Amino acid sequence: ELGAVVAGEAPGRTTADQITVFDSGGTGIETTAGAFLLYERAREAGLGTTIEFAPASEAFLE
Repeated sequence: ELGAVVAGEAPGRTTADQITVFDSGGTGIETTAGAFLLYERAREAGLGTTIEFAPASEAFLE
């Protein structure tokens, strides 16, 4: 289970060639929490690209 891996109670990937699949079938808050955890881990590792989003109010004006 994802919670056990995040809590350090179970191993995640043990080699770089393994793939982890997260199938979120729960509530919106579970999906958001999982996404935030991944975001924080990527940020700490210096991974990813920052992109700017226009506020929704501006996006609908164009």
